[in-house]
Amino acid sequence: MPSEVTKPSRTTLGVITDRSWADLLPGLSYPQADSPAVDVLAAMVVREYSAGLTGAYLGRQFAAVEAASEGLTGYLGRWVVSPDSLTGSDSAPAVGWDYAFGDAYRSLVNGGYDAAQVATSIAAHLGACGLPGAWSVRLETPLRLRWSDVLLPSATALAVESDGDCAVVSYEGPDGSGAETLHRSDGAWQGKSIPARQKVSRHGTSFEVLTQDALAMRDYEDLIGRALSVVPPQMYRVFDDALDIVAEYAPQYLPWTARAIHQMFLLTPNPGRVESGSVEHYLGLVHLSLHGEPVPVAELLVHEATHQHMNLAAKLEPLDDGSDPNIYWSPAVNKQRPVSKIIAAFHAFGNVILFYRSCRENGLSNQAECERQEQLLGGWMNDLVPPITDNPALSVTGNALCQPLLGALQLP
Repeated sequence: MPSEVTKPSRTTLGVITDRSWADLLPGLSYPQADSPAVDVLAAMVVREYSAGLTGAYLGRQFAAVEAASEGLTGYLGRWVVSPDSLTGSDSAPAVGWDYAFGDAYRSLVNGGYDAAQVATSIAAHLGACGLPGAWSVRLETPLRLRWSDVLLPSATALAVESDGDCAVVSYEGPDGSGAETLHRSDGAWQGKSIPARQKVSRHGTSFEVLTQDALAMRDYEDLIGRALSVVPPQMYRVFDDALDIVAEYAPQYLPWTARAIHQMFLLTPNPGRVESGSVEHYLGLVHLSLHGEPVPVAELLVHEATHQHMNLAAKLEPLDDGSDPNIYWSPAVNKQRPVSKIIAAFHAFGNVILFYRSCRENGLSNQAECERQEQLLGGWMNDLVPPITDNPALSVTGNALCQPLLGALQLP
């Protein structure tokens, strides 16, 4: 088992310069007082991970991307060697929190992707974050380019010129050609003729709600097939009400959700079942089924934000070393799972217990639901706690994720 966690290769703010990663890792276990330092840690992990992943992608796909584009490899490479160039607090969206990097990871692992399309999506994200430059590309299949909250028409040819605050995107595609001028004001991008899509923005938490036509996740076609093509207007009210609940009854979870949820898509509801999920390498992207009640939505936001914190921790070090051959009962899915999945379940549902406990103690009107959830999930802990207690397979990072939460739960 690793004896220590190495410091990051780059530091940007003094708040963490003199502290080791290990000192800050418990902040990813559950919401605690050291939120500003954890904010910096999270931003740095995402930035370093996404820059390293982009560099690896260019190393593997350089010839394919270079053959289909002009200036694109140089544009991406300039950021890879200097990711700290995009650290401003006015950056919108937050650097690295985009599902394009998940596509790059899947492409590296599985192959069979349009390399230029993946590189184009990453470049659009960086442009929206304020990286100036010019590049053009021709694509094998049409792509609807996402520039922050602005979704452009389907295109097989794109040319971009940006100074960081103003961008002109020229496009040609199956539905015609044109050019869109985009401006950034107060951290938000707006198109001259294409309006920005509505975001959820409440109590410091802000995320895009992506529709089906804005999704291009590789290898998840079944999931995308269930994504809504239109977001019902009333769902924005549900999200606002859910975040109001968090703000009033469990305010410690507001920085938790704000830090980790950046993109969302909604699934067609499954009768009798509320679903949510995060995909490991798609940092900041979560999905949940359409739901009209704010309390369950608040719970799911906390739940998925917790998975995102775990995924951040796993970018520093695997949560276990793979040496535990046992499988353990997980009441969350009613089947046996390896210890890595038990860590995930304990971390997520342990935080949900703390959320409902806080809601009950702070006077949420639906006390019965809080008590029901605490009792149900507290019973699950009987199965989830033993595998993560004194298990030598857990790494320093795995223990830092689990043990502080176990102490906070104060289980009988």
